[in-house]
Amino acid sequence: MITVQSSNFGFTGTLRTSVKKGKYEMRSHLHQFSELLLVLDGEITVSKDGKEETARAGDVVIVPPFALHGFYTPSYSHIWLAVFSNDFISDFSQDTEYYYNTGRSVFTPSNEVLNLLKSRMIDTKEELITCDREQFRMIKAALYAVHEEYARTVPEFKVLKKSGALSTALKVISYMREHFREKVSLVGVAKELNYNPEYVSRCLGEIRGMNFRYLLNSIRADHAKLYLLHTERTVADIAVECGFSGERSFHRVFASMTGLTPGEFRRKRDHRL
Repeated sequence: MITVQSSNFGFTGTLRTSVKKGKYEMRSHLHQFSELLLVLDGEITVSKDGKEETARAGDVVIVPPFALHGFYTPSYSHIWLAVFSNDFISDFSQDTEYYYNTGRSVFTPSNEVLNLLKSRMIDTKEELITCDREQFRMIKAALYAVHEEYARTVPEFKVLKKSGALSTALKVISYMREHFREKVSLVGVAKELNYNPEYVSRCLGEIRGMNFRYLLNSIRADHAKLYLLHTERTVADIAVECGFSGERSFHRVFASMTGLTPGEFRRKRDHRL
């Protein structure tokens, strides 16, 4: 099921950190919190809103609230991951507004900012930390520094306000995430959720900046990648499992979203092993 977190962790100024080593994968999900990932070694592939990027050692990944995103490691990675409540660095998400980026997620910070972040990392297995501003002022300073540099490096961002459109978009994406293996259509989903199809289409365009079909294909393609990476199932079987109408449709959609055919994607995996 899609991960949709609709409330805060229950406190103000909260932070969850984790360290991952080896092969790592996180299926497509979204939540209302900000997320930052630092690659310490190896590399990972990041998927955000249907677009893929590669992050290598020394790179930082910024995921804003409400972005549909996932990660996987082709071979090996050592990463530090932080998910923090929207009031943690409030200049980027104040009150009813959220920092929302429309550009790339991966960027390479300056050595000064990178070293600052590394020096403030909380190296835990996984832990929810409730903090006050005094206790975590230094790690907040590091996160501010990263976001400020990111905003200058990737200036394509806009502010997203809470709205009925946001609530609708989240419900629609959640439904799509649970039913993507089935024959899903804009009209069908709108009917199931008691919405007008035109309204649903407008909400997705306003919040996610994409249409229904593209979003559905991105969810299906993300799942297909995991089957191609971690199983030996045939391309035809994966096409059916992920909700595509047939192998030809799977090839066309997958290539348009990744730049590779399913077979090329799998051979690229084998080359890394």
